[in-house]
Amino acid sequence: MKSLIIALTIISLAMPGWAEEERAEKFQSVKCPKTTMQRDCLTCHVTGKMPGSKSSFPVKEAPPDAWRVYPNASMKVLDGAGYFYLTDIDSKAIKEYFDYLKLHKITQAVIEIHSPGGPLFDAQRIVSLIQSWQASGGTVETRLYGAAFSAGFYIFVAGDNRLVSPNADLMWHEVQSFSGFGFKMETPSDKEEAAKY
Repeated sequence: MKSLIIALTIISLAMPGWAEEERAEKFQSVKCPKTTMQRDCLTCHVTGKMPGSKSSFPVKEAPPDAWRVYPNASMKVLDGAGYFYLTDIDSKAIKEYFDYLKLHKITQAVIEIHSPGGPLFDAQRIVSLIQSWQASGGTVETRLYGAAFSAGFYIFVAGDNRLVSPNADLMWHEVQSFSGFGFKMETPSDKEEAAKY
């Protein structure tokens, strides 16, 4: 008798969970007729009547610039042009930037550079992304008000139009590598001199 009571208790406790899962599955299969979303209704709808609405569960009105949800904090859109502030040589952020511009049919890109440099391979990818953008009909204006050193300089010269402030600094150098346990920095010229010696 005791085992029968325990079994019935376990079954009765499990049944609400089954019913909840069944309700959740039914809810997931129903799409909102206005937004076609299946979850999180209150992100698009509001409860209660809104002034001028016949529905008791109307769709929220999006603010006029709701499309301006940028992929990263370094970019924005100003006067119809995409604007990117480049400090770190991060090719992933630049890819997201160009993808955003393409999605919103913005053809003018402005990249302001203020960078001490960074990884060569990321800089090469960024230059390739700029060249791809230019080949698709877009324009890229690079601007420099502070400093563009090393990889930053390499990216700066890739622009169609380049603006340099009289107070800005540019710096280019040979590729550098570190060797040995003391992390001795070498350039190709150093190696050439060593070979001559």
